[in-house]
Amino acid sequence: MSSLLDFWLGLLSGKTNLKAEFTAAEWNQLYALAERHQLTALFYWRLQNSTPPIFCAAEVFSRLRLAYLEAANKNLKRERELGAALQALQSKGLAPVLFKGAALAFTLYPSPACRSMGDLDLWLTGEEMSRAQIVLEQLGYFQRADEVRPVAWQIQREGEIQLYGTKPEQEMIELHWGVFAGEWFYRTTNIDRDGIRARFMLVPIAKQSALIMEPIDALIQVAAHIAIGNKMSGATVRSLMDVALLAHQVSDWDRLIERAQSWRLATLVGVVLEATDELFGLTEAQTAIACLRPKWIRRTLLRHFINRDTILAGQHWENRRRQWLILLALIDRPRDMSAILFRTFWPEPVWLEMCYEQSNLQVRLKHLLSAMTGKVKST
Repeated sequence: MSSLLDFWLGLLSGKTNLKAEFTAAEWNQLYALAERHQLTALFYWRLQNSTPPIFCAAEVFSRLRLAYLEAANKNLKRERELGAALQALQSKGLAPVLFKGAALAFTLYPSPACRSMGDLDLWLTGEEMSRAQIVLEQLGYFQRADEVRPVAWQIQREGEIQLYGTKPEQEMIELHWGVFAGEWFYRTTNIDRDGIRARFMLVPIAKQSALIMEPIDALIQVAAHIAIGNKMSGATVRSLMDVALLAHQVSDWDRLIERAQSWRLATLVGVVLEATDELFGLTEAQTAIACLRPKWIRRTLLRHFINRDTILAGQHWENRRRQWLILLALIDRPRDMSAILFRTFWPEPVWLEMCYEQSNLQVRLKHLLSAMTGKVKST
């Protein structure tokens, strides 16, 4: 299986001159692996465009081709939806920033079909949010309230508004107050959001001009989403492919190191870069990996949960204690670990009011019980 995996990972990362003398059963294993990690379309594209040509088992190649065509058709619909939304928003003087799936699909991959898109994620300023919601509602979208995370919490913790389409060509658009959402980032980091905004890039996407983050900021944001949002579980190989492609666009690794350290995201970025290097090979990132990865005790703990085997297996960390252990181990400063633990059980009155609309003793005890049983609200 090792040679199969090495071939598959090498092909996905665009390496050429790979030997592929596999049986039909082995090609089926590779198809199952690609399907598990939502990479069938990219796998097909790489096979089709390999030099020299790689001959895949006919039945598997047919299935890959069908998966690619389905992905291309779905992404074409999403592209039209995105184009219409951007045009409507920009016509009202709004400047949304595209990030995650769509931004990556249109700027990093050889074809947008190679990178699946789920929700369309748009980052706006606080002043733009209500206006943007009105514009999209006029296009046929409607808001679905999040019962777990109230709007007041979403605003303060850079959350989002979820807007669902009412027309056949519409799915879901999320309007975000920020791109580092949640308690973990609020309690433990020092992210220069103004600096990120000053570095936005204007690129053509979906027949419109769209703003995206520059490569270093985008890589750090994607790494943060993988590690904290997804807890390094599920289809992580696809997400690490995003990191590998973004890494190829980074021209100043010293700047990435400085930014990750000053934002207090060094451990997180180091862990994600090291995982990406294990899978796809990041020759250009070796200095950054050496500078940013955690010291051996914490690294040993994290590698128990985050390593090549668990990533390829698509491991889901359902156990909340394990999730918390991973999240705590990714925090740069020990005092921030203590602070987030304390506030998980004993939050400020304003936090209780945001989440429960009251901050009296009864509410505090209710929250304390929820925290002790692993059912913390809005974390």
